[in-house]
Amino acid sequence: MKINKPLEPSDQYTIDEHGRICPVYGGRMAKIPWKNEVTFDKAIKKISLSPALINNIFPPDDWTEIDPLEWDDLNTLQYLDIVEGIFLVTGITLSFGVFRFEWCEDVFFNMRPDFGFLCLVTDLNEPPINDVEAVVLKELASYNYVTFEAIKRAIDTGEIAPSELYSIDWWCSFWEKRRIQVAKPNINKSTQQETAEQRRTRITMRVDEERNKGTKNFLQIVATEEKLSTTRIKQIINKKPKPTNSWAALAGSASHTSSNKNKTK
Repeated sequence: MKINKPLEPSDQYTIDEHGRICPVYGGRMAKIPWKNEVTFDKAIKKISLSPALINNIFPPDDWTEIDPLEWDDLNTLQYLDIVEGIFLVTGITLSFGVFRFEWCEDVFFNMRPDFGFLCLVTDLNEPPINDVEAVVLKELASYNYVTFEAIKRAIDTGEIAPSELYSIDWWCSFWEKRRIQVAKPNINKSTQQETAEQRRTRITMRVDEERNKGTKNFLQIVATEEKLSTTRIKQIINKKPKPTNSWAALAGSASHTSSNKNKTK
């Protein structure tokens, strides 16, 4: 079953005459470390050089399977777009790299919210418009090319409509037919060790411990220990337990993914 999901980039941002990516809607938090940079280009350059940019998008080299909590989230969503579909077999979470930041008195995106989508549907031929996008595209190009080629050929033949959602089972079948392994978590192993809620509690306590010690980069410390991005750590500790009421469960869905990676350098 497919559900139509039109992608309307103009609903999310505009590009001004200086090539800056401007949010159409306000109201969300924006990062401020680059607020007082002398020029906008210097601010973007510093963002592109931050290790956190790559660490939030791409999994660590020893990553082998989807985190059980992330797999749980994916199954709650049930219907995934192309970016989430390729996440299943690469571990790349392109949406985690997008954020708003302040420069002078204005707010901008560090990269286009749909840049990952545009890269996938153009076979990595989408031209970057700033240093952040250039860094992300270069890192994407270092991954096993066959996964991106599979997406592009499926689009070309009509098997995939770029703007539609497909069920998680459909995506698993899509990759399995191509003999590309979906990085499903070892549910039996994780069940024996700790439940999702037990892990959430443990990570929350660990974050609180480092925060109370006055550790400056407490989230990064815990993220490194858990082999997750800081963005994912925030999602885990802020996520409310599943409601027991089925209608409440349907009402509260979240977004995001992760996947298996075959990276060649």
